[in-house]
Amino acid sequence: HITYCDRCVRTGYRVYEGDVVRARGALTKALLGLRDIHELLLTLELEGVGASQLDAIGIINPGVVNFCSMNLPSLGLRDADLAERLGAHYGIPVYMDNSANAAAMGCYLRQPGCHTLTLYRHQLGHKNGGQGTVIDGRLVTGHTSMAGEPKFYQRMFCYEGGYASAVWSVRGLSQITRNVLLATIGTVSPDVACVAVRALDGLDDIRCDLQRSLPRYCVPELVRVDDYRDLMYLGEAALCLGRLA
Repeated sequence: HITYCDRCVRTGYRVYEGDVVRARGALTKALLGLRDIHELLLTLELEGVGASQLDAIGIINPGVVNFCSMNLPSLGLRDADLAERLGAHYGIPVYMDNSANAAAMGCYLRQPGCHTLTLYRHQLGHKNGGQGTVIDGRLVTGHTSMAGEPKFYQRMFCYEGGYASAVWSVRGLSQITRNVLLATIGTVSPDVACVAVRALDGLDDIRCDLQRSLPRYCVPELVRVDDYRDLMYLGEAALCLGRLA
């Protein structure tokens, strides 16, 4: 999992055998290159998990992933098919997914009996949030994987002080989350909406806002997500296994 932090790039990893985590760790560097990914896999060999023992590699990135192509400036790649290059090098399938999509799949697996689930993720001070939707066990990607991507419309709503100020306040994040969920409910009408916004104390205000804007029977069950990272890794492992089947 690639995370772009202030002046550094953090790469976290986990190795799953079934639903058991065999290895985990993280690397933090000022920049991340292809050589660093190769070194990470060599590090796994020291933990007893060589690339030859892996069935597949899943890479999670916060950006939009369009058929395994993504903009990875830290790797010196733009719209490069990184999955194909790594897959050819190691001789195993390599898949790439958006982080919110992977987390949405992880949430779906934790919600038995759920038909349609959406997850919205936003961190205090981050200019964009992320969202993923799963319907009957299938991740919704749409044309060029743009389905449900909120960053291209969430700024169109009006906020006191403007959108740039709203992302720095709890009230602003609550309003942004409500607006994204309203747009999502009007599009896919999920029965469960997961909210991964740690700055919020609870979801009561968002629930009340949705009930004022929608018929009560249209408001989905709201679930607060505090273990986003765990769900993201779980979801990516499930997505990889589904593609191998």
